Amino acid sequence: MKSKYKREGPDTAADHLLSKFSAVVRDCRLQLDLSQGELATRAGVTRSYISDIETGLRNNLSMKSLHRLASALESSPAALLLKAENDSGYLLEAESLPRALQSTKDQEH
Repeated sequence: MKSKYKREGPDTAADHLLSKFSAVVRDCRLQLDLSQGELATRAGVTRSYISDIETGLRNNLSMKSLHRLASALESSPAALLLKAENDSGYLLEAESLPRALQSTKDQEH
């Protein structure tokens, strides 16, 4: 009997976003012509940690790890996540964001 809590495949928006984030990390690494080991050294993590991110096995990065990874990829956490979100097809409309996250221009209307 399968657990009702176990999901298989990218069947939710979060799973799909994770899949895209993994691809973004890999693409950025390859654009910088880095091996997984070189990226790991830059980010202060192990090569297997990078491999797990790129294959989607690691799906719970801490904020600290996300910042270190982004810095090692010469990017920012926001840029990596935004790229993954844009690639996922699950784009947020400004109206769906909490008011504090909407731009001041959006708030004026």
